[in-house]
Parts: sequence; structure tokens; C-alpha cells
Amino acid sequence: MKKTQLPDFFQHRNELLATARLCIRGNRLDRAVTLCDHLRGIEPDSADTHCLRAEIELARGCPQKALEHITISISLIPEHAGYHELRGDIHEAANAIQEAEDAYRCALQAQQEAVAACIKLGKIEKNKGNLQEAHRLCAVAAGKEPENVDALAALGDALFLLGRHNEAQIQAETALARDPNNITALKTLHNITLAAGRPREAAAYSDRLIRLAPADSDCYVMKASALSEAGDVYAALQEIQQAVRLHPDDAKALWLQAVLFIAVGKWGDPCVLQSLDRALQRAPDNIDVLAAKADVLDKKGDHQASFAIVEQLCGPGASNINIRAHRIYMRLAAKFKKEDSAKALIERLMSNIDRFQGPAASSLLFGAGQFYDKIGEHDKAFACFEKANNLKPRAYEPIIVEKVVYRAINTFTADALRQLPKAGKPHAVTPIFVVGMPRSGTSLTEKILTCHPDVHGAGELGAIENLANTSSAKLKVQTPFPECIREADQQALENWADLYLRQFDEKTLHGRTFVVDKLPANAFYLGLINLLFPQSPVIHCIRHPLDMALSCYSLEFSMAGLNFTFNLANIAHYYQNYRRIMEHWRGVLPPGTILPLRYEDLVAKPEKEIRNLLDFCGLSWNLACLEPHKSSHTSTTASYNQTRQPLNSSSVGRWQHYEKQLAPFMEAFAPLDTP
Repeated sequence: MKKTQLPDFFQHRNELLATARLCIRGNRLDRAVTLCDHLRGIEPDSADTHCLRAEIELARGCPQKALEHITISISLIPEHAGYHELRGDIHEAANAIQEAEDAYRCALQAQQEAVAACIKLGKIEKNKGNLQEAHRLCAVAAGKEPENVDALAALGDALFLLGRHNEAQIQAETALARDPNNITALKTLHNITLAAGRPREAAAYSDRLIRLAPADSDCYVMKASALSEAGDVYAALQEIQQAVRLHPDDAKALWLQAVLFIAVGKWGDPCVLQSLDRALQRAPDNIDVLAAKADVLDKKGDHQASFAIVEQLCGPGASNINIRAHRIYMRLAAKFKKEDSAKALIERLMSNIDRFQGPAASSLLFGAGQFYDKIGEHDKAFACFEKANNLKPRAYEPIIVEKVVYRAINTFTADALRQLPKAGKPHAVTPIFVVGMPRSGTSLTEKILTCHPDVHGAGELGAIENLANTSSAKLKVQTPFPECIREADQQALENWADLYLRQFDEKTLHGRTFVVDKLPANAFYLGLINLLFPQSPVIHCIRHPLDMALSCYSLEFSMAGLNFTFNLANIAHYYQNYRRIMEHWRGVLPPGTILPLRYEDLVAKPEKEIRNLLDFCGLSWNLACLEPHKSSHTSTTASYNQTRQPLNSSSVGRWQHYEKQLAPFMEAFAPLDTP
């Protein structure tokens, strides 16, 4: 059949409409307005002309004006599905969700084949929590147009939310194969891989999303979530801060920013509670935000306010289980005489533990184990710790640790340390380096030192490790650290020392002349530290290896560098390599560089040990150092609660409660005497 030729007028009119819409998509709104005005000259009261003007006003961010024009279009042609759909888009832009839903339903009534309206209605149902209805609508859309990429992607998203991850992956991958830049499909695949315990793969999807939509704060939230799950918490914090800059009132971004500050030990930063309070203004009943606020209050010592929040969130009638809230409830229950309630809560959770995904189940099990440990039910406690650690997916690579130790020993020999140049310039500030295995008393030692008026506690800086990792680039050589240190001259070392000290300004120090850098992993960098700060004291914290190992095993660490703590054999391997490097440093560094400080001696004879510690660091005696629990300095590590207590020996010999469970590993920790 021969195609009917449109009159010239209609061809010109349709070309104007099409061209104007291309201009809108390309953000050339002034050109679109010019074309619309030209069209109005031809058809002043046309429904299409008013519709075009509505599209322009919507793109300009003026939904009220847009609504005025689309209302005229609908009054002229009430059965036009596209006009109703655009009315829905306008209402959605104005956050009038019920009106948007009504408009999309009108579009479907006008034209059952209105697939785009069907998809948008499905999104609204999803946001309302009506997941089955959202899935039905998306399935209808995909059934009507099986080649429609947006319909396939929306169906994949709906299936994921219903927990049907394999089906969701098929739909999302099909959509992505047809359109590699489909945002919804990429988000679904990010969510699927993250839920499957593949956070690095999830982060790769979020990288693609950020390239496609650099102004979409949600993409940065997704990447932050993936990096956090991978243990790269500092990188996650950078991403979430960008999300908050893009959308300062996004409750989810504000919540995750606070959670990541908590994870890196910066829960005392004023911005953390500020972020959570802002999030609660937007979402006052959000249990994730409430639980995070309870966590901060607990860590700041306001246990009553914290428990008041979690008691509401963890009652038998609670509709949702929030992991953080339940952990806090378990932690504080004994303090408020709620042991029986906590036991009942744990039993309910443990009976349905399989319903939780790996990380959530692991976190609950750690909390349950710590509760049982506190009330003396040690067999139950260890069973929980074992299950919790077995659910942790992060891999420990022994060969990497062995290589780090081997290369450090072979680079920083006694002869090399005598011959290598050293930074010799005097500085106004002296760093004190506190090292040791995790859970060996490093936080307590830092807090004791910071009770002295001349000492600033800097916490776990990571600055020395950063200097080591960037040393090759700074020296402009291909040789990696530590071997590249042979290429460093005295000026380079002076520059690095200055760079390290630059992070402490007068506003931070307030006249104090000593800074404590407490990072257990600095034990691997004492050769570099001695070249940069040859006069700096190093405090080596030592604790009975089984007490240390049990403490590591019973805590949930989020940092990537602590992957060894999820397995007792791995803890033993790491410990033996740590002992080896520390024995090396004691043999090659100048006498008087390292002070061994045994935790057991410190809590048994505090005055003797603290006098010795202060004298070694070149500090005068100060009585305040005997009462670190009264200090305003806050420990931001897993030891935050212990360092609030007066010095005591309650944690000494704790391993004996678990002798039966630890027996298979005792040989791996030998010798059991502290080095």
C-alpha cells in the first residue's frame, strides 16, 4: 500500500516538535523555547504546543508552570496517555507522589500499552514497599514489549528486591547487553554482586555508574557501600562525602557518612551526630539512622540515651531487625539488668539466623558471643565467635605477610642502618610510636601518654605506611619499598619527616611537644621510622599471645588490614611473623630505641611501669597518667570501652576460660611466654 503523504504543514509541525524535544534532551532550552514560540505562531492553542511547553518548564525545574500547560493539553485531549504520563512526571518532580501515581494510572486507563507509565508506576509501588505489585507492573511492561530495555531493567530491579537474585541477574544482564549504559540494570547488578559477597565487583559497577551519572549522589552511596564491605573504609568515606556534597539532605548518604566515620574511629567528630540528626529530620522513623545514633551515644558514654533508643527498636514487636541496634542491646543489656531479655532476644535471632545474609548473620553472632562471654557462658560464646568468623568472606594471604617481613629484614640490616643517611634536623615536635599486635594494649598506652599535658594523642594515623607506599614515586625510581630506601639521600628523608609532621599544626597541638602515633602495623616500618625520626621513642606493647588472639577472634573488625583476625590459625601465622620482625628490630636498631611494655605488668604495677614509660619518652612524672579513665581523650578503636575503666587485670588470663577451644592452636602460638 502506498504511504499517504502528510500535508506540508503537518510535516513542518512534527519536525519542529521533534527538533525542540532533541534540544530539551541536549539541555539547549533557549533553542527549544524559540522553536516552541514558532510553533505557537502556527498553532496557538494546540495540545501538543502546550505539552511541549510543559516539557520545557519541567526541564527548567519549574513544575508548577509545567503543570499549568499539561493541564490544558489534557483538557483538549483527555484520552491522550502521553499527556497523563507527563503529568505524572511533573508531579513526581514536585514530590507529589500520590498525584503522580494517579496520573500514571490515568495513562494506563487511556492506553493499556503505555509501557513507560507502567514502569514508572512500578517504581512508585517499589518505593512504597509494595514489592509484589511493583514486580507485577514491571512484568506486565516487559511482557508487552519484550525488547524494551527499560522494562527488562525495571523487572530485574523488582526481582532483586523480592530476593530472586538469579532471575534478576538474567533480566539485568539482558538489558545491559542491549544498552551497556542502562542505569537501572547497572544498579541491579551492583546490588546482586554486593549481596553475593563480591564487593570489588560491585564497586566496578558503581564506577561505571559514576562515569554515566557523575551528579547522581546515589551512585557514590553505592560505591561507598561496596568499598566499605571490601574493608576499604577510608576510600568509602571519600565516596560518601562526595555523595553528601551532591545531595546534602539525602538521609541515606548522611547515615552512611556517619556509619563510616564510626568505622574509622571518628565517632567523636561533631559532624557524626549532626549528620544523623539531619537524616532524622528527613526520615524520623528510619531505624538505621536511629541505631547509628544509639551507637554514637553509647561510644560517647551516654549509655542510658543509647539504650532507650535500642530498647524501642529491639522489642518482641519490632517489625524489622536492625543489626546495629541488636548489637548495642546485647552490649548494654547487663548494665540495665536486662540479661533475661537479651537472652530471649538472642535465642529468637539464633533460631532464624539462616534468614540473614552473611555479614548480618556474622555481626549478630559476634554480638551474641560477646554477651555470653560477659555473663560467663563461655562455650556458647566461643560457638558464636566461631560461626561469626566462618561467615567472614575476606581472605588472608600468608605469603604477602611473609614477603613483607623477609624484604624488611633483608633491607634494613644492621650494616644498612649504620650506613643509610638519617634525617637529623631538630623538630619542635617529637613523635612517640606505639606498636604491637592488635588488642595488646596499644590504645591503653596511648591514653596513658595523652594524660600528660605535653602529649597529643593522634590515634591511628597510617601516615608512615602512606610514606612507605609513595616512597618510590617520591624518589622517582621503579624499585618498590623497602628496597628503594637505598636511593634516598638525607634531604629526601628530611622532606618526608617534614611532610609527616605537617599534619600537626598549632591548632591541633595547643603547645604540646609530643605526639603519639598509635598504629600496631607500624611494627613493620620501624626501619623507616628510625631513618626519619632517629630520636623518637618506640613503645612495643606486648600481651600474652592467647589473650591477644582470643580478643582479636572475638571482635568484628571492619578494616582491610585485619583480615587475619577471622581465623585462629591465621592469627597465629601473623603473630609469628610479627614476632620475627620485632626480634629483628631489637637486634638492629640502636639500643634504647624500643621499650617493651607488657600489658600484664602495666595493670599489675601501674605506677612502676608508667614511671618507666614516661622516663623512656623523656616526659616528666605526672599523676594524671595513673588515671587514664578520667582523661577526656577518647580512644577511637575497639578498645574505647576498656580505656574508660580504671586500670585493672580483669582481662588478664581470659584465655583460660577457652582453654579447651584454644588447645589445638597453642603450639602455633608457642612460645607462650611474652617475647
